[in-house]
Amino acid sequence: MKAPPHPDPRFLTLFVDASFCHRTHAAGYGAWAKKAAFEKGLIFGGPLPRGISNPGEAELGGIALALRFLLEQQHLAELDRLMVQSDSLRSLQLISQVLPRVRIANHADAAAVTKAQLRPSAMETKALVAIETRVEQLDLLVRHVRGHTRGRQRQWVNRMCDAEARRHMLVERARLEAESSAAVTVSGKS
Repeated sequence: MKAPPHPDPRFLTLFVDASFCHRTHAAGYGAWAKKAAFEKGLIFGGPLPRGISNPGEAELGGIALALRFLLEQQHLAELDRLMVQSDSLRSLQLISQVLPRVRIANHADAAAVTKAQLRPSAMETKALVAIETRVEQLDLLVRHVRGHTRGRQRQWVNRMCDAEARRHMLVERARLEAESSAAVTVSGKS
């Protein structure tokens, strides 16, 4: 499905989702970015680093890595505004709590993001520092979107990001399982 053209050339919308394996702690993220220069939007993702211990850390880590990718690819250059959308209410609340200039763009179809006083984990703190440095020059908005709901607008974006995140998580999980199996084999032969 083709995304409608983005009306403001200095504005980018970023949707990020993550996938986390409770057994192996493998995690991946998937993202969709849309700005005027992208005809159909840009879908991308990757594995998350080791040390992620829960889905919330994966979601926030996914946002940090998506922003790193956009920054490295020069997609944040010449922007004024950035809207980060996620189905992770905790991640958005942590961002709005740590970055006081963040504007909250709530809407009727989702949970309200508030500046709740949450306590970030060490991994979340690391992700928040990375996010802050990547968006420091931008007018940042955050918006919660309900994940995995049928019949809603932009459901296709959630499905694509979810599939991309799951694909990267599965590859990372297979890699971790292969490493674990190899370690058991080596220790068994010692």
